[in-house]
Amino acid sequence: MLQERAKIPQVSWHNFRYTYSTWANPSGESIKTLQAQLGHTDSRLTLTVYTQPMPEAQKLLACKISSVLLRSAPKSEVQQAEAEVIIP
Repeated sequence: MLQERAKIPQVSWHNFRYTYSTWANPSGESIKTLQAQLGHTDSRLTLTVYTQPMPEAQKLLACKISSVLLRSAPKSEVQQAEAEVIIP
């Protein structure tokens, strides 16, 4: 009832787990570490069910790959966006 008056959306325990997993995945930590923290017996469950791709992480990966493949090419919009992307 207090949540309704304060207009705070109800969030389930699993929603916190999904959010944590999604944000922890692009941090650079091992998927095995994340799997252990969540108590999963199989890392495939952690990756396929509990994590979603982060747009910022996808942009950063694209920038890294383009810098390797296109070293002599002029900077693209994606490479310029790399400087703006901050992943803790």
